[in-house]
Amino acid sequence: MDATPLNGSPDPLSDFASRWRQVRACARCHRLKMKCIYDNPSHSACRRCFSSGIACSLDNDPTAKQAKKKRKLPKKSEPTLLQQLRQIEESVYEQEPDEIEGYEARKIIDSILTRINGKVSTRSPRNSTNTPQMRSISPKFAENSYEISTDDNLARELIANNIITKEVLRARFSFFLEHMLPYCPLVSFSSNQSDFEFQLENTPLLLVSCVFATTINNNTSAMKLAGNSETNRELQNTLLHYLDLYLANRIFFEAKNFSLSLVTACLVLSLWCIVPNNGNHKNQIKLLLAYNVSLCMGLGDSSKHTNTQLEEENGGLRTFLAVYCCCSSLGLSLPRFKLPTWSKDHEYAYNVLAQNRTSSMTDSCLCSISKLVKSGHEALEILNPERAKISGSNTMLIIDAYVHQLVAILKENNINVDGHLKIVHKENREEFLVSFIYYQILMNIYDNFITTNMTNSPINEELSLLVFGSIIKLTTVCENLLECFVELSNGSINYPTFFFYKPFHALVILIRLKLILKSGFLKLNCNLTTSSDDSTVQSYVNQIDEIMKENESKWDSNISVNMSSVLAKVKKWMIVCSKFKGRSEHSASDPSAQHLLSLILNSKNKEIESLEPPQEQSHHHQIEPVMEASFENTIEEIFKEMDSDLSRALNPFESLMATSDYPFESPFV
Repeated sequence: MDATPLNGSPDPLSDFASRWRQVRACARCHRLKMKCIYDNPSHSACRRCFSSGIACSLDNDPTAKQAKKKRKLPKKSEPTLLQQLRQIEESVYEQEPDEIEGYEARKIIDSILTRINGKVSTRSPRNSTNTPQMRSISPKFAENSYEISTDDNLARELIANNIITKEVLRARFSFFLEHMLPYCPLVSFSSNQSDFEFQLENTPLLLVSCVFATTINNNTSAMKLAGNSETNRELQNTLLHYLDLYLANRIFFEAKNFSLSLVTACLVLSLWCIVPNNGNHKNQIKLLLAYNVSLCMGLGDSSKHTNTQLEEENGGLRTFLAVYCCCSSLGLSLPRFKLPTWSKDHEYAYNVLAQNRTSSMTDSCLCSISKLVKSGHEALEILNPERAKISGSNTMLIIDAYVHQLVAILKENNINVDGHLKIVHKENREEFLVSFIYYQILMNIYDNFITTNMTNSPINEELSLLVFGSIIKLTTVCENLLECFVELSNGSINYPTFFFYKPFHALVILIRLKLILKSGFLKLNCNLTTSSDDSTVQSYVNQIDEIMKENESKWDSNISVNMSSVLAKVKKWMIVCSKFKGRSEHSASDPSAQHLLSLILNSKNKEIESLEPPQEQSHHHQIEPVMEASFENTIEEIFKEMDSDLSRALNPFESLMATSDYPFESPFV
């Protein structure tokens, strides 16, 4: 070690002292990253170097030669595969391939990614940070879910992570096409989209959406697959988890490169859905997402279409009309959510697809439903009491004209209607949806006319006869819908979820109509009002109850479980209707009758969530014509609770319905 005595007495203004004041550290202290202190001008070294007997220098460290050298890790040579991939990446940026080359290149890249994922995927969640990851946000899946990159093929990732096998995917997709899709002709697949391999490679999000629909009920035995109701529900929860995350990434984060398959996937998930709990609005939001994405894609811009009958163009027109039918039928029951309105673009799409009605059942039903919904909105708009004051007789003429128009639309598509406004089925599964939409529109029209005139007091005899005639027709329509649902349920359970809502809607209306007739509100002959028979409504309640129980026990239908709890409330309401004595001998000015009418009207759209059901003993005694105040309060609680439960179950938009004009709305078509 180079050590030199440092006990001289240099000039305080020596060269070392003046330079140290500038740099504030010697070379040795700087190398060792230690604090350098020079506080004795009589020394020619800092305190640390002076105590160690080392010649201090501001330029060179005399001890650096003896310092231990740090070990340097050898550089890892990049794998040959990664070198080649980086070279390909550079060439892609330089050459900028055209659309055809880009499409072929994307297929090759997808194939490479699938192969790599199959080799490197493990049975535990991955921790890659180089690509955007889909992290589990639900505690239910926090321990068992896999992180899947949003850029990956969802179906391939589910297979690679052993969540589902390719064979199961194929079997469930085939089951969806054969046993589920025919019940909803609004959703149509092209010849390519009906091919499993095409879906697996090109539209995996739509493929997984269709597979999810098969898990709504436990169809494992029908598909000859292994598993039970528990494994089916586990698969249902897992698929829904990843579908929600993928949709959120595609629509909200990427927000570009939208496709028809994305719109169709949103429609499938909104039509075959799980009845939401705790005010969850996922299913309605997916329907609205389909509408928003179709707007972004400009599907309705007729100026972009050609006169040639291209399969791709027709597919876009079908999707455009399907979105209109789904969203506008929601607007029939919830006017404030009337999103799309009929335009020249819809007319163009209708005219193009109407040419295929004779050869395509899907196009025939789609054209029928779109025209039915369009006419339904026109009728409700004209009959809106806030728009113009129309006399009762003129109103009925308008209603009859629109009913005739609805029947004519059906006949154009070879669907017959008998004298009781009932559709004559030809055992085509596609026609059930047309029937439900047709009955829904008639129910809306007649019910609006009845409830509108109930607000007018007093009501004369002529108007009473018109209202009574509408009650008879509305009763017939509701019974037709209930019979249609019973017929449908005897053949299958794999129809869209919203089919379940319509019979409950019809039951509530029937009970309300019975109470109107018993209230004495209408000034009619006693023989007319007493013709009402509660046993007919009760028989429908019993049939729906049997269907719900069978679905729950045989198919593990969680939809039926939720709807059964609503049906229990309907039964209690039915008890009140059956035990309430008719008041035809009294006038509508009777205080008890007026109180009941106020309950019928004011109970609409009420949100009484915490109300407990009434006690059993409240119904044990016979109700007298003049009801006790305490029991009147019980009836009011029953009505409010019934409307609250039905509103929550049939329409998860209940928090937004406070200003709606129509009761007991269904959330979808």
